[in-house]
Amino acid sequence: MDILFACPACEKHCCVGAAAVGQHFACPDCGEPLQAPEPAIVFPCPACATLYATPASLSGASFLCPACREAMVIPGDCALICPSCAVTLEVNEDFYHEIEGRGLECPACGATLPVPTRPRRAKATPSGAAPHPPGFGHKTLRLDNILESIPLADQLRKGLCPFCGHEVEQYSDRSYTCSHCSRQINLTAPTIRRGEILKD
Repeated sequence: MDILFACPACEKHCCVGAAAVGQHFACPDCGEPLQAPEPAIVFPCPACATLYATPASLSGASFLCPACREAMVIPGDCALICPSCAVTLEVNEDFYHEIEGRGLECPACGATLPVPTRPRRAKATPSGAAPHPPGFGHKTLRLDNILESIPLADQLRKGLCPFCGHEVEQYSDRSYTCSHCSRQINLTAPTIRRGEILKD
């Protein structure tokens, strides 16, 4: 789904792919810095049915469809075309938000209309921080009480995460969580008591 928008300086009509939402570039006509906006309205071209998305501020504006070059007017609400009976359904933005990514039953023929997800800006990673691998927050690391003399455990006794140095939250006598690096630290009972000698 491509995004349609206009340069605020010269009103040049622009079209970018969904992956470009939030990215900055220069207007091809006047050179003004632009940012591809997050769209609100989803609608098909009435001539070729190509699906587009656009900011709500462009409602009522006339554009040439980039696919078929026919003139089209951007509607005030989202619009979907039933793939079975070709009826066009207008859906306000609030309701579209509720059904986004799911299906909607066509009131004319009963077929299910897919409701595409609107392109969104990728969430930024804090500067200098690398994105965590999938499942990172679910990893559990264990420190044994037998290690309480080492610096890592000393950090934990001070209420600091032994891995990143930020404050940890204690959930029970033996369980801590660091909200900064998402690590959960569970202390287990020592396997060897102090002064105990291992026997063959």
